[in-house]
Amino acid sequence: MHAKIKPLALILGSTFLVVGCGGGGGSSGSTDTNTTPSTPTTSTNVTITPSLGRFATGCPVELRSSDGTLLGTTTITSQGTASVTIQNYTGPVIAQVKGAANCTYFDEATGTDKPFGAGQTMTAVLDSVRSEFSINALTNLAAARVLDGTKLASGKTADSVKEENATVQRMFGVSDMFIAPTLIASTTDKLDNSDASKLAAKLAALSELAKSQSTDLVTLANNLANDIKDGTFDSLSSSALQSALTTTAGKYANAAAKAELEDLAQNTTLVLKVADVKADVDKVLKAGTALTQAKAIFSDLRTSILSLSNDAGTGSLDAESALLDADFQNGVATQGTTETIQMMIESANAIFLHGETSVGTQGSGRYCALSAANQITCQFGIYNGQRLFRVVMTPTQTGVSWNIPWVKNTQTGAISNPSGLTGTMTAASDGSSASFSGKYFPMVKGADYTDTNLNYTASGSAAAGTQLWTANGTLTTKSGSSTVLDVNLNSLNINEAAKTASMTLTLTSPHHQFVGTLSVSGILGSGENQAPQSARFVGSFTNVASNYKIFEGTLTAGQDWTNYDPTLVTSSSNYAKASLGFNGTLYKSAGVTGVALSLSANNFAGVNSTTINLGFKGNSGLQTTGSVTLTDGAGVWSLSNENGVKANYSTTDRSGKVLASDNTELGTISSKRITFIDGTFESLI
Repeated sequence: MHAKIKPLALILGSTFLVVGCGGGGGSSGSTDTNTTPSTPTTSTNVTITPSLGRFATGCPVELRSSDGTLLGTTTITSQGTASVTIQNYTGPVIAQVKGAANCTYFDEATGTDKPFGAGQTMTAVLDSVRSEFSINALTNLAAARVLDGTKLASGKTADSVKEENATVQRMFGVSDMFIAPTLIASTTDKLDNSDASKLAAKLAALSELAKSQSTDLVTLANNLANDIKDGTFDSLSSSALQSALTTTAGKYANAAAKAELEDLAQNTTLVLKVADVKADVDKVLKAGTALTQAKAIFSDLRTSILSLSNDAGTGSLDAESALLDADFQNGVATQGTTETIQMMIESANAIFLHGETSVGTQGSGRYCALSAANQITCQFGIYNGQRLFRVVMTPTQTGVSWNIPWVKNTQTGAISNPSGLTGTMTAASDGSSASFSGKYFPMVKGADYTDTNLNYTASGSAAAGTQLWTANGTLTTKSGSSTVLDVNLNSLNINEAAKTASMTLTLTSPHHQFVGTLSVSGILGSGENQAPQSARFVGSFTNVASNYKIFEGTLTAGQDWTNYDPTLVTSSSNYAKASLGFNGTLYKSAGVTGVALSLSANNFAGVNSTTINLGFKGNSGLQTTGSVTLTDGAGVWSLSNENGVKANYSTTDRSGKVLASDNTELGTISSKRITFIDGTFESLI
């Protein structure tokens, strides 16, 4: 719901800078007309995650049907989970973790293991078979209102179970109390901002409440289960739960999740009476999967898009953007560097070997001329004309030597005289091949020099502007003894007539590495104010320090300078129209599943306007699309998933709504969070 696209735009803009099936059978040869067809066997593998903190290995777990019939029994493994296979059963499931002589659980509040002895139980009741679920203090509350011993109470049905579970979830502001929570087994374990960790935080907060009452969580959970039977909590308060959540966040939140888990604590409101949530529970049950899908949109938005970039600047792309800024704060001109070297080779061939007096147009920022007997002087502009430098070339017995005696800062007018920027080049007499080496003008502004070693081939006519150039080699920019930018150029192809260039390269900065092919086409402007019309990068972008792949896919960028004069001040009538696009996968951190993202942005609507279109598929597997046109930051975002669940958000009012496909309201959006009809919320911070 945020408009911030700077990190992606920076990376995109850097392309300009770095320019069941089967069967079988048979017959026994006889027929038995009295054979009764067999009933197909159905089985479900069920994984249970009990949690009062993590349980120890060996604690027993039982699954029963609605009438109390035992469906299966197992014990908890070293992973803190238990697995049972249920055969030929559908309907409500009663699950219990049972106490035993050596059974313990980790108490998050005290940081110690506590006994879960014989006779103790913790229960969950589900309205239907589910392949994965949790047993915890909250599921135990709902179970107390539908059970009679180890079977459903008289008159209780699957719908009754569904309603009671939804009621407890609404009272505690939990989206799904049956998901497997993050298991805490020591004081050094940490919680992130996932739904599993948010549930774990609320369960750990109950442990803190137990500690404040000088008891343990098992006792508190059983007391609360008895307390809620009359429909009202008499032994809890919302403020006490908030305080316990804050304590839990302080103990167990990792650095990245601390702000969000503290926000969860401050904005969780415990509802003390069952009757007070009945209207909301009815809405939730009526909404069905639409509410689940609405949550998935914003969970994906938070865990995927906003974890990449957000207004707080804490996303992974925000961090990479800052590093990219630090690497290239003064600009990069890889393409400009290779093109000026190319022109030097052209000029040496045309003037020294073929008697011409100049190459290029004076004042254009790319000009070479015979300045004395056996001497060529070139003047080049680079970094969008912010620097001018002079190159002097003289012939030698084996080729041409060159040096850079003079550099001018066009912004300040200051002229400097660098030393050591020298090198040599050789060329075939017909100009069909050349090599270039030495310490050249730095392709990163603020660096000392670029150590070059390039080989060129050429065909076509330089005079007619139809030459085809190819090149390969290395360009390593140094600042002192440190490498600022290293380019391993596998191939460079330049078509002067078509005004196209493509580079297949590995480009490494202190923090990042591009590997792929960069193509540019078209030239806008003239002289010192030239820029590519379009660019396309296909490849990957990696943080080399952490070996974290940031993206892989296709980046595109384009410009339209119709009615734009780059020598004049930018205004509503004089601005460059620009577009950016990305199709591929973005990664928020190393070792995680990437976000499939399609994004485009442009300023075609005006100098202060940005139109953004995006599509992403996050952890839910649902495709979500969105769009907005922002003018001076104001506009209305619209998002929808493939099943018609949608949302709108005004950046002016900083508010919006989440709606089902039939326009039933599923939630409201504020500047910091989305609050759903079940009382849960998704943070946008």
